[in-house]
Amino acid sequence: MRGGRNCGLSRREGCAAPKGESQSHEPRARLIFILFTCCLALFPGPFPPPVFCGYPFSPTPGSQIESESLERILALAADYCKRLYGASLYYVCREDVRETHISTVERSSPYGPLTLKTSSWSRHWVYDYQLVRTPLGLSEVRTLIEADGEKKNEPGARLETEDFDFKTVILGPNGMFGAKNQAAFDFALKGKEILKGEDVLVVKATPKEGVQVRVLYGTAWLRLRDGAALRVDWDKKSMRNVSSLDEETKTQGKAPDLVFRSEYGFEKNGLRFPSRYSISLERREPTPQKLLHSPENKMKTATQVEVVYSDYKFFTVEVEVKYSGDTHPEI
Repeated sequence: MRGGRNCGLSRREGCAAPKGESQSHEPRARLIFILFTCCLALFPGPFPPPVFCGYPFSPTPGSQIESESLERILALAADYCKRLYGASLYYVCREDVRETHISTVERSSPYGPLTLKTSSWSRHWVYDYQLVRTPLGLSEVRTLIEADGEKKNEPGARLETEDFDFKTVILGPNGMFGAKNQAAFDFALKGKEILKGEDVLVVKATPKEGVQVRVLYGTAWLRLRDGAALRVDWDKKSMRNVSSLDEETKTQGKAPDLVFRSEYGFEKNGLRFPSRYSISLERREPTPQKLLHSPENKMKTATQVEVVYSDYKFFTVEVEVKYSGDTHPEI
């Protein structure tokens, strides 16, 4: 205790300062106050304590701030979807599609698990992809220009992927965040991140109980300043063919693991365009199988479709709304 054992507790008598120490603490107190004032000027907060001099730093509770942030980003996203769907879209790009299937067996051994590749195959297609706005809506046109390294020229080509089909990827976020569609979903704010140098809010959409929807939904990374979707991780339950995949895997006695993602990494006139689209499905045996005279073998089949969009060429991209009435895909 400062002052040592010769210091009594009586306020009237006080404590004698040790030899060589100033008899008054007033100059030191003034110096501390001046330094504290300078710190406030140089570093004006925020401060960790929730209150200061009896007053709260922020009169708005955290849950209310979160609610207001979610409400704001949903309003921005609805406005962005309106501009996107109403824009005159007319562009071509390169669509690079690769589908891969790999089957493996994990066999037990005295030295640990040993993974053996039993079979695999991969296909690769390159298309000239064209998106056109017509009176009936958006139309996709593909010209196959390469298949497994062989040059082609097939106008009006269809997608050759075996397990998955996809279309109008650019409008994916509209199904969740279009102004009329939002009423069908419950939204939850999952956090704030920085994605590709942009501040984003991570928002998860889940259909309201008892509401049937026919669009894709999931978790989206929405740009804080305008509500544009930079990435979406889709919920596998929203895929129309996921039920058949589930039935197939149940029949085969396998447990499915599906990852489904869209990335919108290219921007033109404030609109975000697809840069990558990927689906990865892994089906594995839930219990070891007796194969190849080994007591424990685990079978696993992986299917992956990866699509990369590049070399965009825009004929007309306007952000003015051209159509009245319904401005978003139907739920």
